[in-house]
Amino acid sequence: MGAPLPPNEPERLEELHSLEILDTRINHQLEMITQIASRTIGTSIALVSLVDAERQWFKAKWGLDASETPREYAFCAHAILDRETMVVTNATKDERFSDNPLVTGDPNIRFYAGAPLITQNGHPIGTLCVIDSEPRDISDEDLRTLRQLATLAVGILQNETKQAKLEAQSQAAVTNEREPELLISNLAHELRTPLGHIMGFAELMQTELVNDDMGIRHTGFLDIIRQSGEHLCRLVDNLIRYEQSSFTEGLVLESIELNAKIDEIVRSFSGTVAAKSQTLTFAEHEDSVSVLADHTSLRQILTNLISNASKYGPVDGTITVNISTKGSHSDCLIEVRDDGPGMPLNVLAGLGKPFVRGENPADGEIEGFGLGLHITKRLCDVMNGSLVFSPNPAGGTCATVRLPLAMSESRLQSGNAVA
Repeated sequence: MGAPLPPNEPERLEELHSLEILDTRINHQLEMITQIASRTIGTSIALVSLVDAERQWFKAKWGLDASETPREYAFCAHAILDRETMVVTNATKDERFSDNPLVTGDPNIRFYAGAPLITQNGHPIGTLCVIDSEPRDISDEDLRTLRQLATLAVGILQNETKQAKLEAQSQAAVTNEREPELLISNLAHELRTPLGHIMGFAELMQTELVNDDMGIRHTGFLDIIRQSGEHLCRLVDNLIRYEQSSFTEGLVLESIELNAKIDEIVRSFSGTVAAKSQTLTFAEHEDSVSVLADHTSLRQILTNLISNASKYGPVDGTITVNISTKGSHSDCLIEVRDDGPGMPLNVLAGLGKPFVRGENPADGEIEGFGLGLHITKRLCDVMNGSLVFSPNPAGGTCATVRLPLAMSESRLQSGNAVA
């Protein structure tokens, strides 16, 4: 028996379609939520199901191969009729579902519990549901967990939409040679709200599950969700800083001895590279070499470049940092090389421009908003230097920072303050 349509069906579908999440790629955070739901409640299947006009489509799934089913067969089409969680303890004894093909055939649904995914506008766009092939009951505690996970899932869905729109609009701004800064502030602050909800619910559920025998096994999943949320928060903070940034404010140029400075920065990456079994080496220059730079900015430049080399470099890879003056009496070159897969020349040429990003070879995904290297390049520029990227002859990528040598006391004083 197919479910009747909700009274607000046109508005509900309009909001579902406005999110632009149907038929999109896998969301790993939502997959983790389905795993937590399935394992905590003890069912063989868990789904994030979005109920469209003629079908239900699974944005995330655990224990099921199908990606969608007709709406007329969907238990979730019934579940969105009520704001409360719908529970079916034995589908063969429920007249709504006893002759349903999903009951009489694969996946042989007997037990179903679905918590509606209710948006900020109050529309149920789908459910987070758990399914089993054996009749059973569900405890009040498990129902509460399912509802909390559903709320968390809504935040993740809405955040995915806003991030996708931000990326599309920022790319359009660059393509049309418009000022990207005009759209950054509003969108960055919009992203902050759902991120706050995601982080809050993940931390709340971690606190509650740590005191539960079954939940202890799944706090790791929630920790990953929380860490992912923190990563997105850092991206948003980068956007806000970029919009508000004054690259010369507080900049003080002074003589900095590079051997000691770079050695200090390289040592700070020992844990990061060890996690990927990478080797990070710094070959000290045979002479003491000093550049005219700002301490904080130089640290940020080298930290960003080494971090990128590690992130995009392979497991067991090698990262090298070198200093060279190449006979110059005015400039010093600092090179950060990795032995990763490298990038096409057209991509290398664009690195350092706002919203131009590299691809992570580990999973093929493009990360971040492309502002880290842009900020790095701007910092080099305001210190009378430059940043260029080129292929590493041994394979991978070479980032070369050029900075002026600290030549003399008179030159040091003439460039001491930049504001």
